Amino acid sequence: MALFVIQPLLRPGLPGTADTPIHFYRALEFARSWGLGVLYPRWAPDLAYGYGYPLWNFAPPLPYLIPLAFRALGFSLEVGVKGLVALAALAYALGAYLLVRDSLGPRAGWVAAAVYTLAPFALREALLYGGNYPQYLAISLYPWVLWGLSRVVRRGGWPNIVLVAVLYGAVILSHLFHALVLTPVAAAYALVLWANDRRDLRRLGASALAMGLGLLGTAFFWLPAFVERDFTRAVEEVYVSVSPFYLRFLDWGELLAWPRPLDARAANPWVPFSLGPVALLLAALGLLAILANRQTHPPIYQSTNFPISQFPNLPTIFFLGLLTLCVFMVLPVSNWVWTHAPFLAVAEFPWRLLGLANLSLAFLAGAGVRLVPIRWRTAFVSVAVLAVILGAAAYLYPPHPFVHYGETVADLARYELATHTIGTTTLGEYLPRWVEEVPTGSPLAEALTQGEAVEKLDRASLPAGATARLLGRTAVSDSYGFDSPRPFRARFFTFYFPGWRAYLDGRPTEIAIEAGTGFITVPVPSGRHELHLQFIDTPLRATSNALTRLTLTAVIIASLWRGAHPRPRSIVHRPSSPSAGLRWSLRPALLLGSGLVGLLLVKALVVDSHTDWFRRQSPPDRVLGVQHPLRVDLDGRFWLLGYDLSREAVAQGGVLRVVLYWQAQQSLSTDYRSFVHLDAPTDRRTWAGSDNFHPGDATAQIDIPTSTWDTTHYVRDEHILRIPPEVPPVRFDLRAGLYDPGTGRRLPVAGEGDDTVTLQSVRVVAGRGLRPDDVPHPVDYRLGEHIRLLGYRWNPAGAELTLYWQSERPLATDYVVFVHLLDAEGNRVWGADAPPLGGLYPTSAWEPGLIVADPRPLTLGGLPPGEYTVAVGMYHPDTLVRLPVTDAAADGRPVADNVIRLTLGTNDE
Repeated sequence: MALFVIQPLLRPGLPGTADTPIHFYRALEFARSWGLGVLYPRWAPDLAYGYGYPLWNFAPPLPYLIPLAFRALGFSLEVGVKGLVALAALAYALGAYLLVRDSLGPRAGWVAAAVYTLAPFALREALLYGGNYPQYLAISLYPWVLWGLSRVVRRGGWPNIVLVAVLYGAVILSHLFHALVLTPVAAAYALVLWANDRRDLRRLGASALAMGLGLLGTAFFWLPAFVERDFTRAVEEVYVSVSPFYLRFLDWGELLAWPRPLDARAANPWVPFSLGPVALLLAALGLLAILANRQTHPPIYQSTNFPISQFPNLPTIFFLGLLTLCVFMVLPVSNWVWTHAPFLAVAEFPWRLLGLANLSLAFLAGAGVRLVPIRWRTAFVSVAVLAVILGAAAYLYPPHPFVHYGETVADLARYELATHTIGTTTLGEYLPRWVEEVPTGSPLAEALTQGEAVEKLDRASLPAGATARLLGRTAVSDSYGFDSPRPFRARFFTFYFPGWRAYLDGRPTEIAIEAGTGFITVPVPSGRHELHLQFIDTPLRATSNALTRLTLTAVIIASLWRGAHPRPRSIVHRPSSPSAGLRWSLRPALLLGSGLVGLLLVKALVVDSHTDWFRRQSPPDRVLGVQHPLRVDLDGRFWLLGYDLSREAVAQGGVLRVVLYWQAQQSLSTDYRSFVHLDAPTDRRTWAGSDNFHPGDATAQIDIPTSTWDTTHYVRDEHILRIPPEVPPVRFDLRAGLYDPGTGRRLPVAGEGDDTVTLQSVRVVAGRGLRPDDVPHPVDYRLGEHIRLLGYRWNPAGAELTLYWQSERPLATDYVVFVHLLDAEGNRVWGADAPPLGGLYPTSAWEPGLIVADPRPLTLGGLPPGEYTVAVGMYHPDTLVRLPVTDAAADGRPVADNVIRLTLGTNDE
């Protein structure tokens, strides 16, 4: 089954996914530091345009050590990265098999392995879009950790404790967020296993010991990563402001999406974050197995020494609960949890939890096998595995061409400059906090791109007559000899980060951090001196390293001692003829395995080359399957080929998803931004909108700058419009377009004289509207018998007053609202009369009980500073008679002249 994932990787190059070059070049930089003699680098000297970057203090090393192991065997780094993906695919399949086999039997393990290995989310990461190979590796190790814990709880033994420590440590060294979410899940699973099997309480202690050893054994990495991130921009506030998690939630439509062939003409075809319909169907059988709680006979041959004749109800219920929790956490309803739980916001993408959801689905799918009579189970497993493969077949064809990345520092530097992926991080989150502005280049960058050696000393900082000699340089140090007629401050093109130390003539000396740039500067006296600049471990890192060394030493000593003093082994009952049992269990496995190999050969030799069953390609001038096809010309530069709309009526407080399909008509150098607005048809006021920094997939953060577009592919541009509660329940125009962010100019529609494409009308219906607590300045005036003014909001920056109305019963008349501005003497200096919302939502259409936000721009140009009174009221459009006003806060006292007076100071907000 893993070969179905590995086979597409056999073509030359690496998958053209978003993060593949990032991790490829990280492995390259890691290898270079090793080549310069740094055993475990924490500082990447060539990154951040040559200024250096503390990447390895925060990026787990295991995903880069594996490609280097392949490289040490004589393979290229490209093959090494593919080897990482292949090993992870094998880990997916075998780990899921072992976990489920030991609870539910080998046939259930086959089904679980298929569901887990070929999950759409896993294939998306490995082949299609993600390319986040550390994440892929960490998720592949999930079932291994839980399998190891099951061995500890059910069998005990020091080897199993060490096994869990190694596996859990491997997750930590692969991806910190996934280690963070796996930790409570693994602890809870050990507790569930203990409760299900009624084992000795010491087995729980052994599980805690195993995970504790894994934690302490990797302290060299995770402890500095957690503590020292405060010295960088990698804090929750930055993540929420730059890459907010609340834009990455999924919806039920995406979770339950059916697979469909990927369009080869799309630059970014849609690959939904789907749980997979086949996996869900098989998991539903597992749910029925929980409800039935059927008893079955044990198999003739067992590979473990614990009984599996009883249906493991608690573990199966555990995975059902875990699946429910994960689905909850990827939906918008979990926003409060992501906002308030520590560290979660740093994850950026709630859909990362689909890894745990897929593992839960795999276990439940395996449980479904227990519903089938024993004599039909092998046939059922064959059909189930085939269904999983066919359900995932559309995702086994990477839509992007494979890419060859250069394996030199010059290639790395060119990639970083071209993409501004500073430090191989999309947000530059590990820039030291002393760097106030994110650089877009450096004086060192050109030399790096030419493959030349760079000098970190800024020789322009030397005074007249001073000389400097480079005495030596490594990945983490620079040494210079200076001869200067007067004191000066040596300036280095190196970002400061804790761990940098300066030694002048062999003695520690002060480092001064340059304001703004964050560069290292060192005061140097006049005369001849030697300056040595070196990046060393801080006390925290040294302590972390010591914890790891002590833990590994203790584990080795304990293992040697236990090897020299083995405990008596308990006698385990085995069948009288194990060979017969082995043949019985291998026969169906061999048949199924042979069938899978044959199916893989058919795919490789027939389907891949000669059919489009699992692929498609749109014609040059349109998009196959688009809901609303168009062909709108924007200024001779782009075509809008159509759009998809999630619904034509959306509730207040709801979400509207719009997908635009763009195609460039020519090569462009400008990066245009796209927008979708919900505009009032009366005055084109925008009530809700979405602007994409670059067109692309907002949920997955896959954006494609328009300067990189070709004229043969179209771009899928997803927009999520969140409808504010104050939007009135009326029809709006849905409008879209492109604009130049430098000038703000929108591209005009050719031949129409408009700068926006009107797609269609969308109706907003009553939903989660405004509540009394949403009104900033509450008041309580009654106008006539059934209208109330509940409050107002004054925005001095935009000179806009918003009135909040409410009707208690349906109204038959369309009243007019007047807003007049009076000076200190009561003279009218400005005024405007108009229906509510400029006629967009007349009073006769108001829904009783619904709070209506009525924005009223005030023209204040030319007025002197001071305090003014706003006079507000309503009148009949035919008789011009004002509605009588009473002050409910004053026991219904009539208001003079039927005018509500609101006093707004110049500083009133």
